[in-house]
Amino acid sequence: MPKNPPHLIEVEFTIWWHLYTKKERDNAQLIHGDLFTQLKEKYPIRNVSNQNVFVFKESDDSVKEIELSKESLTFSNSNNMYDWLGFESDINYILNHLFPILELYLNLDHIHLELSYVDCFEENYDSIVKFYSDNLNLTIDSKFIKKEPRNINATFEYELEIGSLEVEVGEGIYLEHEGILLVSKVISKKEKFELEHTNKWLSKAHEISSQLYKNVIEQKS
Repeated sequence: MPKNPPHLIEVEFTIWWHLYTKKERDNAQLIHGDLFTQLKEKYPIRNVSNQNVFVFKESDDSVKEIELSKESLTFSNSNNMYDWLGFESDINYILNHLFPILELYLNLDHIHLELSYVDCFEENYDSIVKFYSDNLNLTIDSKFIKKEPRNINATFEYELEIGSLEVEVGEGIYLEHEGILLVSKVISKKEKFELEHTNKWLSKAHEISSQLYKNVIEQKS
């Protein structure tokens, strides 16, 4: 995606894994301590949510955060000055420290990955059908009833070489932004537990997400 996309609310990367044995479930409790020790110079703020998820942040008001559970790590950025190279660099930094710790405590034969974007179009509109056509490059033609719909919520799923793409669109509220939400998710298949392979998947997932966004807004250019 281009630097500082005007509609972007949040971008999120998730890696998750399975815990098959009691030993792995016990060992997984040690991951957060080791990872915080490795990351605390850059992410010195550590909190615990009600779901026993540890949250690491650069500062109390930082828009970047790491959420770590026993079975997953999510890195998110809700800064409207987002740029991909910076986000990718942050992920690489985190994974460079995470992978050796996972290898130490767990016997992983595969991992799962996800890259998601949430965009919000907050413009006013009289016709949702026209808005979708003019702003999202999405044509709605419901021939079964001759009446303008009050709202349109749609989900599209596509098979990809690297996994699948899910696109959701509809009215909603996200992080205090209200309007037409466009949520895209590139979801992996079972992936090799290798850092280089993960970085390659992430790069491909970004290319797909970036092209999707360009295709969506091309009529506004």
